[in-house]
Amino acid sequence: MAVDYDLIILGGSSLGRDVALAAAHYKARVALVEPPTTRSWTADLTFHTLRQLGQTQSATSTAILPGTSEAALKLARQRLESFQEALSIAHLNSLGVDVLEGEAEFTSRPWVSLRVNRRVLRSRTYLLLRPHRTLLPNIPGLDNTNPLVPEELWESDIWTQSSRRITVLGGGAIACELAQLLARFSHHVTLISETALLPDQEPEAARLLQAVLESEGVTVIAPTAIKRVHLEAGQAQVQTLVGAIASDLLIATGSAIPDVSTLNLEGIGLKLMGANLPTNARMQTSIPNIYTCDTLAGAQVALKNALFMPIFRIPRRHIPQVVFTDPPLVSFGLTQIQARQRYGTHYHCLRQDFLSRSKAYTRQQITGHYQILVHSSGRILGGYVFGPEAEEWAGLFIMAQRHRIPLQQLLHLPLPSPSFASGVQAIAQDWQTLQLTQHPWLLRRLDHWFDARRSWMR
Repeated sequence: MAVDYDLIILGGSSLGRDVALAAAHYKARVALVEPPTTRSWTADLTFHTLRQLGQTQSATSTAILPGTSEAALKLARQRLESFQEALSIAHLNSLGVDVLEGEAEFTSRPWVSLRVNRRVLRSRTYLLLRPHRTLLPNIPGLDNTNPLVPEELWESDIWTQSSRRITVLGGGAIACELAQLLARFSHHVTLISETALLPDQEPEAARLLQAVLESEGVTVIAPTAIKRVHLEAGQAQVQTLVGAIASDLLIATGSAIPDVSTLNLEGIGLKLMGANLPTNARMQTSIPNIYTCDTLAGAQVALKNALFMPIFRIPRRHIPQVVFTDPPLVSFGLTQIQARQRYGTHYHCLRQDFLSRSKAYTRQQITGHYQILVHSSGRILGGYVFGPEAEEWAGLFIMAQRHRIPLQQLLHLPLPSPSFASGVQAIAQDWQTLQLTQHPWLLRRLDHWFDARRSWMR
């Protein structure tokens, strides 16, 4: 029996609309189904917008200036409204995408299909790009304190008030981003984590980020055991090993999981792992024609597999992890511990800081450091970039890693100068110098070469 669509995207986020737009350019028949909710589909972009405002409020200070919080919030909403117009339903419809709003539910009778507003839709493939919700950490008493979670903050009055004592629970990327952003909105922020900050990333990078947070007034208490959380006299009390921390507002971060509770996935036999949807490298779930992911890189692979043939793959190590602080932190590939376990002594660690970048001085953004792990053959194994605009130019390293381009080849890239991206060539130059020092015969050949050239000029 013929199906209605080549692909149905179950969206509700900016990623869902981006992928629907990309699918339309392939001339496929695509439907985008978004949940009927008051939460805007641009909610996942709000903190990025506010972070940009925090960077540009003052040339001498990274804080939102007193009395300008409401203006900053208004400007952020105006920017998001402009983006909403660029990816509006009318625009998607004009490109051939059918956009439906309503509660969606999978059904398996007589075949796997999707029921939306009493309509039954069939598609060759499905792509789940639902908004995320926060799974609270298992802390005694936390549920009874009604903490705010990240997805609720956009509609909170927290951005128009100031000088409130706020405690952020968690040590992951979202917790670090929120702690810095709230401090820039003139709040007194305490960040408490039972683990070290960013436990899955390089410890050195996490320490650099912690130093930046503390320099902006964030009190970081990590790692420490959290015994319990309770309310006392209208304030949230967090009991830790270093004592009780009182705050006017408690924000809890945890695992961000896709909100698929209403889709009846169990009813069609799709296997869950707790609250998560496990996938393979092709972004397929346990039902091969149902795909899911939470990154743009994964969505691009899932889209091509869904529309054409499931032959495209993306190894997990090639998907970068980004912490959108100021400056941002981009990590990719192996950590030093993983590289040592896999390759022993057959790798090298190259480091650079932003003090050597001329653009860092002209922009007054000298805080930054980057580290690249290189196999003895010259192949990039992993690393991190912590510095201005890292999310923009760290992709050069990631591309070289994925396509197995030797680091030395990056020395010949025609990069503009001054630019932060010129750090790519600086690292490649360091690698070339290291190769020379480890091979004395090359140095001797260079000496002979230049001796001969000078002799010819006599």
